[in-house]
Amino acid sequence: MKESEKKPLLEPNGGNVRVIRPAHYLIVPVILVQTFGLGINSYISTEYVRAYFQSTIIGNNDTGNNNMTGCNSDTSNPLYQSYITVQQETSRWTMYFTVASGVPAVFSSIVLGTYADRLGRRLLLLSVAFGVLVKSGILTAVIYFDANLIYILIGSFIDGCAGGSFSFLAGTFSYVADITKAGKTRSFAIISVELVSSIAGTAASFGTGYFIAILGYFYSMILATSCICIAVLIVICGIPETCRNKLTARTTICNTLGKAIEFYVSKQYYGKRWKYAVLLISFCFVSLGGVGRASVETLYLLGAPLCWDSVKVGIFGSVKKGAESILGVLISPLLLKCMSSEMLTILGLVSTTASMVLEGLAKTETVFYIVPAIGVFGILAFPMIRSIMSVMTPHESQGSLFAGICAIETVCSMVSSIISKEMYIATVSMMSGFVFLSSAAQTTIAVVLVV
Repeated sequence: MKESEKKPLLEPNGGNVRVIRPAHYLIVPVILVQTFGLGINSYISTEYVRAYFQSTIIGNNDTGNNNMTGCNSDTSNPLYQSYITVQQETSRWTMYFTVASGVPAVFSSIVLGTYADRLGRRLLLLSVAFGVLVKSGILTAVIYFDANLIYILIGSFIDGCAGGSFSFLAGTFSYVADITKAGKTRSFAIISVELVSSIAGTAASFGTGYFIAILGYFYSMILATSCICIAVLIVICGIPETCRNKLTARTTICNTLGKAIEFYVSKQYYGKRWKYAVLLISFCFVSLGGVGRASVETLYLLGAPLCWDSVKVGIFGSVKKGAESILGVLISPLLLKCMSSEMLTILGLVSTTASMVLEGLAKTETVFYIVPAIGVFGILAFPMIRSIMSVMTPHESQGSLFAGICAIETVCSMVSSIISKEMYIATVSMMSGFVFLSSAAQTTIAVVLVV
């Protein structure tokens, strides 16, 4: 009997890895430090651009000065009109950053993610880490030299060409799928990846406001860039490869792109294609709503009606992400035992939708802090949809699956960011929370599809 015939179709753990070693768990610190650094980068990018336009338009770089940010009730005051202009320009430029990163990321994420099934997961993780490192380095230089914002666009474009932030998630999910059994074990592992990311995001959200207040923008970005450097070093020196498939001579770019969509059109998946399609469309609407919310939330909290400074914004973000993280650590294992993946997905979607509605209508700090309590189950929606699709997919195609999801997520992120920011620009003077109600409508569609 040939050696290839002796090899089982599935490894003992249902993935690509026969024996899980302690080194495989180094993926956890990689997720922590890179997400932490990327989180700081994201917050500073928005807040620095807002401070830049406030200094240029109003002539005061103190983002905590409510008299200069339109938080007074006199809408006829010229300062209020200047505040509206600052909010609109900030929203417009952050939208440019999203497009500059998103357009190339749509293609690079599919190619890199699918090739990761053949050349290994470390390729994808390293590519994304290097892209984020360049992006952070350029933002740091722009802040130090007070350079033109156009350079941030260049950094965003390079980041997109290297795969973008969603490709990092695709790489980590594929890595986890390689070392876990299909079923609830993998579901919990994928939720755990989201939890680790959420914990790092919580730390970044909580700390960034204080970092800016104590260190300023420049040294805060030095910290963020250093974290990403650590992630690169861990991937290079410590992370073992989990994918042992070989790249064949017949593999082409067209074949690679085809692998990412075969789940929805190939005869090989006959009987499952409609499930893949429904789950992917649901994922699209969840992504549209979630990204639309996130893309303007920081700017919204900095402006009327709350007019928070960077420290208060950071505290709110950490409470929001922290509540989800604590829930995940304490309750997710129990929920997985008591409820099906589909029911957990619905629970997450309903929780997210309700919190978006409340956030769009809230006017006081007290009500805003109820938002995280209502949306505490929202962290379940994304990982459960990913988990359901992963369990349906052969282990040798996990990278292709997550690459396709990543590409769709990138497109949705870009489209939603553009729409939500243009919507915020158009409605900020009338009803600044309208964008959150729009996001809630999109996640409601996902609830209907899953049900």
